[in-house]
Amino acid sequence: MSEVETALFVRIRISDPDGVEGLVRDLEKRLNTVSGWLQKNDHLVLHLKSAGEIDQVLADLQACLENQSTRSGQGKTEIVETGFAAQKPEAFLPPDLHLDPVFSFGSGSHPSTRLAMVLLEKSCKKRLPQQVLDLGCGSGILALLAARAGAQHVLGVEIDLESVAAARANVEANGFDEIMTVSDRSLSEIEGSFDLILANLTASVLYRLEKDIHRLAADSARLVVSGLQGRQGEETVGRLEKRGWQKRNQEASGKWQALLMEKA
Repeated sequence: MSEVETALFVRIRISDPDGVEGLVRDLEKRLNTVSGWLQKNDHLVLHLKSAGEIDQVLADLQACLENQSTRSGQGKTEIVETGFAAQKPEAFLPPDLHLDPVFSFGSGSHPSTRLAMVLLEKSCKKRLPQQVLDLGCGSGILALLAARAGAQHVLGVEIDLESVAAARANVEANGFDEIMTVSDRSLSEIEGSFDLILANLTASVLYRLEKDIHRLAADSARLVVSGLQGRQGEETVGRLEKRGWQKRNQEASGKWQALLMEKA
């Protein structure tokens, strides 16, 4: 099992672009982990050096941003994307992706989402997917990344109506209306064949859906599974291998694990 690199990049939507230097100075004093930064319009990219648990670093950063937003009265300053890389911040910054997460889990700051993003990127580099299914898509961040990577069609499935509304707004904001759809139907009602399936779910939900996941997976489809903890990684590999899947990659961050599987 490989560990995700601890060089961490965080992209933040800032409420006051004119006050970014003061914000960075404040973060440098409070965190002692900021080793570089880059501003692009109303977004700030921080390069954080390795410092203890990444989850704790992100929690401390989020607390600092919330304090700054309260003090300035300028509105929310929030994390919208995170990633791991050895490049400079300029190389990390993707083509602009507009994301209103509505709630923190949809922002990409949660470890399970970050790990899914890492494996999604690796899978797309190996083979660009044509038909993508994102289960429990939340605000749509993984589906949006798949669309941006060049997928022909992306379907996000989500039962929480607030999340569905947020994901649809994000699809429109990013101009992916023609290739991305967000549905509130249950997975059992979904038809089609998908060559990449994204499942950032709890293990119990994943196990309940695995029969439908297998049904919807095309031959040689790839499956990104995240949201696993402890022995759930090993258990999930065993369950999926019995259905004919093979493990291609595995990533971890703290207690969280993610898998990249391929349908044999």
